[in-house]
Amino acid sequence: MRQGLARWRAALLALVVALFGTGAHAEATQPNNDDRRTLTLAFDSLSMSSRGAPYVTTAFPEVSGYGVRLRLDAELALGPVLKLGLRVPLVLARIEQPAGGLFGEAAWANPELSAGVAQPWLARDGWQLLGATRLAIGLPLAEYDASGSELSGRALALADAGEGFAESELYTPGVLPIVLSERVMLKSSRFRFGAALKLPLLVRISEAGLPRQTETHALGLEPVAELSARVELLRWFALESAPRLTWRLLLPVGSTTSKLQLLLPVALHFRLAQPLELDAVVQAPVAGALGGTTFAGGLRVTASF
Repeated sequence: MRQGLARWRAALLALVVALFGTGAHAEATQPNNDDRRTLTLAFDSLSMSSRGAPYVTTAFPEVSGYGVRLRLDAELALGPVLKLGLRVPLVLARIEQPAGGLFGEAAWANPELSAGVAQPWLARDGWQLLGATRLAIGLPLAEYDASGSELSGRALALADAGEGFAESELYTPGVLPIVLSERVMLKSSRFRFGAALKLPLLVRISEAGLPRQTETHALGLEPVAELSARVELLRWFALESAPRLTWRLLLPVGSTTSKLQLLLPVALHFRLAQPLELDAVVQAPVAGALGGTTFAGGLRVTASF
């Protein structure tokens, strides 16, 4: 009886080792560089140009111009699971006036504070499956401009168009953004595949300088779905794309007949001397309200300590 029980135990142990032992051991013996990085800083610059992107007022139903969105990102890792984040965006734009001419404007978007947890789910044969949940709250600093020209609001609309409406929590004035997102990632030493869903709830707290006749709503909700793929072609070079589809379910201001907006980005990733990394990205909205009107491209420099 004891010999039979011992054989069953040995067989069960062998099965567990065969299914999970090799991959788990391989992941456990490799150092996790991300866990050792406690602070990551990134400077993101995105130049955009748009002609005829939608705007929220009847006086200025469209916005045309060009500009650059600057953003400082910081992430503090408190151990391998918990991460705190900060994003601070600023828009510098030249806006075309209906009567002609260009007017320059600098507009603060909504800074964002976030907390997230990331947890590995499964590791096998050099592949790792991870999940991450993130909750962010924006600081409602963005405004449309009470002077009547609405240059600030139009500059923010230009940046929003450059992002394919996928970052509405940053560029919508007069709201308190509360954002919940979930991400799943499958990665190996050379490949990375991901899927993400973001739910930005925009709670109206002020008119932010909008004309009184403008239609506003108490709540806004514009879910964003993302699929990403990345392949490392060389030790210092990788190619990545992360298409995003925004469903403009409930706009915080105005209305639209075009509910879906697809954004197609392509990024080149360069691993420079430690601790620096560089990303060069080009992106354009496809179809929807922005198709054929807006194009963007920029650089992102990241340093990890």
